[in-house]
Amino acid sequence: MEEVYAAGTVPWRKVKTKGGKKQVQVLLVYRAKYADWSFPKGKLDPEETLAAAAVRETYEETGLRVSLGCNLGKIEYRVSGGRQKTVQYWAARATKTSALKHFQPNDEIAQIRWLSLKKAAKQLSYARDRELLGVFKSLVAHKKLDTFAVVLLRHAKAEPRGTAYPVDSKRPLDDFGAYQAQAIVAQLRAFKPKHLITSDAKRCRATITPLAYRLHRSPDICAAISQDTWDTGDLSQLQEIVQEVLNSQENTLLCSHRPVLPDIAREFALQTRTPVGKYLDAIATLPPAGFAVLHITRRKRPQLVSVESYPLKYGGGSAQNKN
Repeated sequence: MEEVYAAGTVPWRKVKTKGGKKQVQVLLVYRAKYADWSFPKGKLDPEETLAAAAVRETYEETGLRVSLGCNLGKIEYRVSGGRQKTVQYWAARATKTSALKHFQPNDEIAQIRWLSLKKAAKQLSYARDRELLGVFKSLVAHKKLDTFAVVLLRHAKAEPRGTAYPVDSKRPLDDFGAYQAQAIVAQLRAFKPKHLITSDAKRCRATITPLAYRLHRSPDICAAISQDTWDTGDLSQLQEIVQEVLNSQENTLLCSHRPVLPDIAREFALQTRTPVGKYLDAIATLPPAGFAVLHITRRKRPQLVSVESYPLKYGGGSAQNKN
């Protein structure tokens, strides 16, 4: 039986109450056709990924431009014709520049409303959405909602090392790798990396070029996360890069190599005092152009909250919460 895939977000913001305290609010949408209140979501376009669809649908339905935070899991239910529908959700913080003035009522969404968590639970029309809100509330309760994303990207498929390319760092992407570098742009943009850092190897720089072009950002070329440096056994420069990213607490993408990425992830775990475990296994086996996303809290002492892995395949990836 056909399965329908969709994606959405739980948009959130913090506002000051009359008493001066900060309160978390979430954004709900009202669909006149169904007379229901829910979170923004929608079906995937052809060959679109769940992550990209979540960001697109949120913008189309609410006017909010968001970046994806922690993966909240998925909701499954039956729709017309007995088909199974699976909707993947992420927490998504609304920026200060996002406002209700960007919303225009339309045939699909009649109105949108910011509500406190308590009022949202009463307003939501479906039990499944209230359960999703419960997952969201647990992040709020444990102070793990406000996170920044660290994307660890393995370079796309490259030409094999041989007589044509005897120097490993000089190997370019092959034709399929060039396609992969273009194909992952929309999915990577869903996490809105502000900083791009890449190994100085030619295949890494070529992998990140299409994304850098779309984001209008110049990547930092960094030998510290190259395979050549990693082969020396000296990880001190890599550790410094990780510390700089943690200090910035801004969304960052690092493009590197299969054997290097697990050590980068392990260093993020160690520097955030997170026990190293099996959640790193998926990072060690990322295929060319696959990536993982580490969600880390914005705190004085940052904490690794969850890890998502994304092989280059249309879908939502897998997510593991650390606590």
